[in-house]
Amino acid sequence: MKSRKSFAIYFYTHARPSAETAPSHGAVYVRPAPPKDFKPNVMVTKELYDANKDHLRRPHSYLPQLDKRVYKLSNVIGHLTRYLPERKRASTRP
Repeated sequence: MKSRKSFAIYFYTHARPSAETAPSHGAVYVRPAPPKDFKPNVMVTKELYDANKDHLRRPHSYLPQLDKRVYKLSNVIGHLTRYLPERKRASTRP
């Protein structure tokens, strides 16, 4: 089975101008193609399943993380949607 490798460096500072910061973000992984063993009209035997079960289970372990992220972003959007009309009314611009 192939493995993915990545390398990341993070630099931290105590004081950074807000114009130089990025919003919170996360990595989104793209699933590799199904194993070549899986073809139309090929019976999935126990051996074939066992050899590829990690690939078959992988997307299910990632979905809860995506759900949490969507929920969090939905809350932010809801808050901003309620907050913006109030800010418009309080604006001093004509």
